[in-house]
Amino acid sequence: MGVAFPRRATSAGQGQGERMGQSMYESGEYLEGNPTWGVEDSPWKARQVLKMLSKHGLTPRSVCEVGCGAGEILSQLRQQMPDSVRFVGYEISPQAFEMCRQREADRLEFRLGDILEQDVSFDLLLVLDVIEHIPDIYGFLRGIKGKAEHKIFHIPLDMSAQVLLRGSPPGDDAAETGAHPFLYQGQRPGDAERRGV
Repeated sequence: MGVAFPRRATSAGQGQGERMGQSMYESGEYLEGNPTWGVEDSPWKARQVLKMLSKHGLTPRSVCEVGCGAGEILSQLRQQMPDSVRFVGYEISPQAFEMCRQREADRLEFRLGDILEQDVSFDLLLVLDVIEHIPDIYGFLRGIKGKAEHKIFHIPLDMSAQVLLRGSPPGDDAAETGAHPFLYQGQRPGDAERRGV
């Protein structure tokens, strides 16, 4: 089962990627608005992952990041975790994958493709700033359920009091860059369980 990633509409009604039959991530549209692919946030995110592992006493032997972008989070983790840990990143964007390849090293590999289409399993699965890019969140969560015993999610919350009072999504810059194309509204904590996730 694959993940159908969103396509951003332009004023003409279709994004460049949609006209080409590709998602905005595969066509390069996302890279145009996000040239660093968030590398500058990677050290902070890696520290948060390490804090979670420490807090819960987890010592994974294999770590996989779904939607690893430029691969810098895994690169940071590789430098700070034991030499016995193996790291794998999955990315669907050819442009981000090229950035990843520059970071490949012993125990750190990247794969261009959709993890949902692979028969793989890991001790720990990282899903950091990915959920908000996926229109079928429940299908995605069902798809990754058996990929790892433990999972760490980071989901940016673009919803704020200002947004609620204004009655509109965050500034046009998010829509223009495709930074966080989906705002999940009206979903309750038990929704995932009720949907078989």
